[in-house]
Amino acid sequence: MIPTDGAAILLARPALIPIEPPPIEPLAYTHQLGPNPTTVDVTLSDGSEVAVLLQTGRDFGVSVGRVQLAPGVTVVSATSR
Repeated sequence: MIPTDGAAILLARPALIPIEPPPIEPLAYTHQLGPNPTTVDVTLSDGSEVAVLLQTGRDFGVSVGRVQLAPGVTVVSATSR
């Protein structure tokens, strides 16, 4: 999360998921990228909750969203899904 003047920019990336069964080769990848997150559930300091839709770039795996904040309101928690 990146705070800005009157808003917060939310960044999310796919989770790393273990490859099952684990590879036998010692230099083989042991994890793979999961699906891109599509939404971030945000809880604000005034008690309200907001669902922010994310946009995923074509050339990289980071998803981005933005939530507008009223004066004096901050983000308490944010969870991607």
